[in-house]
Amino acid sequence: MEKAIEALGSIDPSDSMEYLMKAVGSVLQSIDEDPEGALATEALLLVSKKEELTREYYMRPLDSDEIYNTLIRLHMARGETEMADRYRRCLDLRQARKWTIIGDSYALLGLSARAVKFLKRALFFGPSEDLVEEVQKAHDKAQRRMDRAGSEIGPLMAKMVKDPSDPKFVQKAVSHLIDLDRLEEANGILTDLPAGMHNDPDIQYRRGCILFGMDDFENARDVFSAVLEQTPNSTNAKRAFNLAEEMIRGIR
Repeated sequence: MEKAIEALGSIDPSDSMEYLMKAVGSVLQSIDEDPEGALATEALLLVSKKEELTREYYMRPLDSDEIYNTLIRLHMARGETEMADRYRRCLDLRQARKWTIIGDSYALLGLSARAVKFLKRALFFGPSEDLVEEVQKAHDKAQRRMDRAGSEIGPLMAKMVKDPSDPKFVQKAVSHLIDLDRLEEANGILTDLPAGMHNDPDIQYRRGCILFGMDDFENARDVFSAVLEQTPNSTNAKRAFNLAEEMIRGIR
């Protein structure tokens, strides 16, 4: 345990979160092997200090549920409920951060109903105090967009029945259906379009958003890549491509 403590003590959190997490993991493994050892208390205090410094530096908890669950278990076994609760709060912050990122991603792609769902989760887990207002605003904006889509989709679909090839009606109807998470309907409309409209970059972009909403991130990325080939300066397509890439890699 002594060597593990020494290694952790020498690490500056700004060097690398991944490197620090490995060192924390080694210390926790040593404590697990000798929980009653003379150095266990010192080791846990050092972990607490390094965790706090790292959280402050990166402005987020450590990227590991396993570390926090281990710390909760160790502190509960020692009767240290305040420390266990502190680490439970870190887990909540991790969940809030994850749901916020996912919710924001859905909102950026016009998937408003999905955004509302995940931002609600973020607010439930309680993001850090400096982000609560921002997350609430993002939630309310997505809710307003979803409500507007709900009120407009009926008349819009009726207009589209009369003129199904009008790109203005098609794009707006599909956007509203995406807002409402009615992805199969939106996809059906795009599939039934005349062949000449299928390669339109705006239509393709919405197809990518539908695939993203269906969690088909790899095909969504490919569609957004194709849109970028046609419109290399499209900010929306660039952002959507990057979001699909992030979802493929996974959010930690």
